[in-house]
Amino acid sequence: MKTISLLLAVLISLLTLSGCTLKSHTTSMTENKKGVKQVKRKINEIPVLEFYKDDGKKKPLLLVSHGFTGKKEAMNKDHKLEDLAEMGYYVVALDNRMHGERPGTSFTVEAVKSLGKLDVYVIRKAIKETADDIKVLIDTYSKEEIIDKDKIGMMGVSMGGFVTYRAMVIDDRIKVAVPFISSPFWDDIPGDIPKEISLEQTEEQKKNLEIYANEYSPGNQLDKFYPRAILGQVGDSDKHFKVRRVEDFYGKLKKEYEKDPDKLKLIVYPNVKHEVTEEMWENALEWLKKYL
Repeated sequence: MKTISLLLAVLISLLTLSGCTLKSHTTSMTENKKGVKQVKRKINEIPVLEFYKDDGKKKPLLLVSHGFTGKKEAMNKDHKLEDLAEMGYYVVALDNRMHGERPGTSFTVEAVKSLGKLDVYVIRKAIKETADDIKVLIDTYSKEEIIDKDKIGMMGVSMGGFVTYRAMVIDDRIKVAVPFISSPFWDDIPGDIPKEISLEQTEEQKKNLEIYANEYSPGNQLDKFYPRAILGQVGDSDKHFKVRRVEDFYGKLKKEYEKDPDKLKLIVYPNVKHEVTEEMWENALEWLKKYL
């Protein structure tokens, strides 16, 4: 009887370990000269890149979401996520839905150009589902001993900024956010896109987008942000969304932040289009140092 009980215990243990392996599968690990580890793995089928220093100290969790047609690796190349790890953050960059190593249709630059036409509703749906994945990642990393679960932040560029706004609405564990060149509204039709790509929407597509935007746009949920620290940054010449709507959103949000006005800030850069400038990045680092 004891032998059977022991065998059952071992079997259950093996099944549990097997389940954990399936949920979190490491595919590669490297370490640079400064001691920053780069780990590539999948968590519940969400492809991520982690950057951190294994120095025995608890670390704030910083989630990072890339732009449309981008991928997690490009975020490190463009914005030096390893440097953020050197500053003491546990950085996790993910592939957005329909990007990078995600299964199915992938929005690479080449794929978008070959399609020739985009359904904005599909893009917004990918944003919503990526924000849902952020919640899953926070659930997972909050259980790690190295993570300070009371210090969780997020930053995102373009599409990733849209994801950041949405993630804040659905998960109040995110205490600090830096959405770059993005909007909390989902019904704007992007401009300044390559001529070979059409964003002309059919009546059905417009209707789908309107319904989806009304239900999920963070811009319609002003009461979901305070008291988190938010730094928004946009260029006044950006045509990917309506900059005036973003300004109006932050203007209205100020009422929610009357007790802590310093924790809400929007910077609009003159003569800047849809791009992340060095000044934007420096301001983001200062914001993270102050609040995360």
